[in-house]
Amino acid sequence: EWYRQELSGLDWIVCPAEPEQGRHSWQSFVVWIDPSKSPVSRNALMDKLHSCEIATRPGTHAVTDLGAYVHFDSDCTVATECAAHTVALPLHNQMSESDYLRVVESMKQIGSD
Repeated sequence: EWYRQELSGLDWIVCPAEPEQGRHSWQSFVVWIDPSKSPVSRNALMDKLHSCEIATRPGTHAVTDLGAYVHFDSDCTVATECAAHTVALPLHNQMSESDYLRVVESMKQIGSD
């Protein structure tokens, strides 16, 4: 909830929503980087966060773009878009409040550069 609240002011980030029925497991916190609004590409964002010693990874992969499946003639536009524009932010049980704050403040700084 804290990530969603703190990142809500950045119109170029779409955060995951809590389901109406049930609860989210929050195994990961994957955000969509809106390419039409973002000050930088998803990969550039990941590079900038890495330079701040913040580890991220792509939010998902399009299976149809991976080795064993790439030769199939399939059009999975949504999966390809998600693979190109999502990023998993740090989220684990050893994170402190200052860790979360550093991630958010770094993202806000990137958005204001």
